[in-house]
Amino acid sequence: MSELNKLTAAVLQVGDGRGFVVETLEAEHRLIITAAHCLPFLPPAHPAAYFAERTYRRLLGPLEAEPTVWAECRFIDHVNDIAVLGAPDGQELAQEADRYEALTEAARRGCSGSMANGAAVPCGTSAVGCGSATPRLALPEACQGRQS
Repeated sequence: MSELNKLTAAVLQVGDGRGFVVETLEAEHRLIITAAHCLPFLPPAHPAAYFAERTYRRLLGPLEAEPTVWAECRFIDHVNDIAVLGAPDGQELAQEADRYEALTEAARRGCSGSMANGAAVPCGTSAVGCGSATPRLALPEACQGRQS
């Protein structure tokens, strides 16, 4: 795979826009950098905001695919139009955090990340269950009504 193709694979769908995956120095976390205007709403400007107020449902996906993966806003600067997204809370939203990790891992490895059951499938794995209904996760009460 060419270097250009690897870089292009790190670009994801973020709502109606685009974002790209970056990895922290410790390589333990992958973040997504995007334009703040790609987010469907701005989270509260308070450091003690509840995770549900910073979590976006079905915001991410491979390019040209319907977004199905959730993300949590880690940083936003609406004046400079930049946002940093990370995995949803791994304790409260474990299934959604796993989907985020699978999608960003596929992007890191330079894969297109085909979707199966609403989750990204990393390179070399089969898309078992393709076409099945996407499992739904009960939202914490604070998330309900924020997004469809």
